[in-house]
Amino acid sequence: EVNESVSMYCGVQKRRFDFVGETYYLAYSAAQPSGTFFSMEFVPKGETLERFNKMIIIQCNTINMTHGQAMVGVMKTVQERNGNKAKTYSISTGENKLGFSFVVGEDSFFKEWNMISFSPMLKNRQGYITFGMSVRDYKNDDDSKFKDFNSEAEKLDNEYKDELMNFDLVSLTLK
Repeated sequence: EVNESVSMYCGVQKRRFDFVGETYYLAYSAAQPSGTFFSMEFVPKGETLERFNKMIIIQCNTINMTHGQAMVGVMKTVQERNGNKAKTYSISTGENKLGFSFVVGEDSFFKEWNMISFSPMLKNRQGYITFGMSVRDYKNDDDSKFKDFNSEAEKLDNEYKDELMNFDLVSLTLK
């Protein structure tokens, strides 16, 4: 269910929304003490932040950085944190948007595919906003695709790239 006590950030006012035929509910939001970085996480009904199959993540940063600079920084961080084990599958460009996908979790009990699109901040404010998706596969699940997850990641790229790159973040704001 929707957590009504969670504060809203990034101009995003909806606590649930549909994405590619599935409804996602706000499960978590937070701001850094500096007040420049905000994050919101949405999961389908019945899933939790601790154990999810799909998650939508919206983040915004109000520092003086373009969305292109942010994407390069995130790509570098993903590689460093994962000892260069993260596999970057694609870099996409859309109308004033940039994005990439990657797989992490080579040595853990789950593997996770992620795709993130980067856009300028809404309403011409300084900074950038990201709209991303994570899909996890757990090693011990009966229907696990763990051993062939890299080819599964390519399927996820094809399935979600257009929707992620073209998602209208304005649709999540109050009109």
